Amino acid sequence: MKNFKQLLKELPSSKVVFAYGIFSPPTSGHELIVKSVKSLSESQSASHIVYATNSLKENLLSADKKTHYMNIMFPKTNIEVTDKGLVEVAQELNKKYKNLVMVAASDCKESYQKLLSSRNGKDFKFDTIEVVSTGDMNPDKNTLKESVKKGNYDKFKKYLPTSLREIDSRRLMNDMRKSLGLDILKEEIKLVTNELREQYFRGEIFNIGDTVGFNEQQYTIVKRGTNHLLLKDEEGSLVSKWIQDVTPISEELTNKTIRPADKLKVARIIATMLGVDNVEKSANPENIVNTALRKVRSKAINAEGYKVLDNMLQLATEVGIQYDTALKPARLKEDAPTADEVSEKNLEDQLESEMELTDEQIDAIIESTPDDDIVDEYDEDEFYCVDEETGEEIPESEFMTTEDYQILEVLSRSERMRAKARFARTKSKRMNKSKIALKTRAPQKKINQRARRLAIKLIKKRMLRGRNYAKISIGEKERIERIIKKRQDTIKRVAIKLVPRIRNVEKSRLSHHKYKATGGAGNVTF
Repeated sequence: MKNFKQLLKELPSSKVVFAYGIFSPPTSGHELIVKSVKSLSESQSASHIVYATNSLKENLLSADKKTHYMNIMFPKTNIEVTDKGLVEVAQELNKKYKNLVMVAASDCKESYQKLLSSRNGKDFKFDTIEVVSTGDMNPDKNTLKESVKKGNYDKFKKYLPTSLREIDSRRLMNDMRKSLGLDILKEEIKLVTNELREQYFRGEIFNIGDTVGFNEQQYTIVKRGTNHLLLKDEEGSLVSKWIQDVTPISEELTNKTIRPADKLKVARIIATMLGVDNVEKSANPENIVNTALRKVRSKAINAEGYKVLDNMLQLATEVGIQYDTALKPARLKEDAPTADEVSEKNLEDQLESEMELTDEQIDAIIESTPDDDIVDEYDEDEFYCVDEETGEEIPESEFMTTEDYQILEVLSRSERMRAKARFARTKSKRMNKSKIALKTRAPQKKINQRARRLAIKLIKKRMLRGRNYAKISIGEKERIERIIKKRQDTIKRVAIKLVPRIRNVEKSRLSHHKYKATGGAGNVTF
């Protein structure tokens, strides 16, 4: 007989959580979206489905290949490859569901919400429509495609879900190369040894009597199979599980649970880490640890080293090793900077001194800054398309199709602005000229804020010297952020000089002709 929870899961749901994208190929960003879809559907007792569109020209995978790899990357997921646009997909879902939740990347959230909401009541009728963001999603598509073209597998692999096997990752790359008309890469695939199985066969983990966990429940191992375990729960019921599905649970260590062999193993590990040779010759845990302490007693130990030693000795105490506490060294010397630390400090000082910019250098930086960089500091909803002949706003519904929204999905903010204007010129029946205009003039406070944000970006760009900020090390990022905090005076000077540039951009975007209710197109409003 089915219990209440099982029956509840089988009841038809009025809500569906879905995602819609190209997935060509599925990336680590897509993995985040899929996980969000499944998590939301489970928490809201809703159905779920992930749509992979196969209608766009930039698809580098056939429908069957895309389905194959998505099933490998996202098991137990309801996946469907479709040629339908987003509106058509919503129409199809509306035949079965009353409430719609869409999961999308942050840069697509507003456009998807606007599109679905504007069509609700016309093309479909949902009680509620919600678009949820997962944050930034995908790597740069051009970069990904370029790594495929160049055969740079290591770079390509970084964009894929970590769960994907080596052999499947290489096959995916070759399938994409085939679609681009390139030769496949014939390279020896070095299969990674399954360390879990190796440890299991050596008897290092999952022994009879050990405690393991599965789905927040604890079990005791009663039998070891070739790659599975026979487990017993607290009620005495037996169940079989694969070794990769369970996790070991450490019990509290006491003198009763610790075997002499375990003490000896811990002592030898501690001694080896402290630099003692030939630890295997002794079979007395106490003597081994004392010998290790005598070896490091006379050495200068800094704070970090002392902490490591403390942790080792705590472990020794927990397993019942009675070492001589008088041999424990004191913290002798303060940390002295290493050669690497000195080099890092010199480099930071050099960069900081380079940020002492003259007025001429600041002017050169601002002059070389394109208008697109300034446009990037605006929100997308602050712009709209304007007919250059009439000055009237062109509604998106007149020139944007579902396919257009899919294209905008992979573009940056400034690129989306230009794309919208291009769509307006080419999709209108009268082939009208259009441009992007600002809706309202920003207050001075807002302009100052944009100037400061842009100033910080320009200073960072100068320090990066042509490198991509996202690809530098964490240490370099921290160094740049420290210099930014120290150089607030420089940032302020750059920001002050940026204000006129931002005002000019605003002026050019706000100056357009508009019809008045009583007249023609000759009146200009600002």
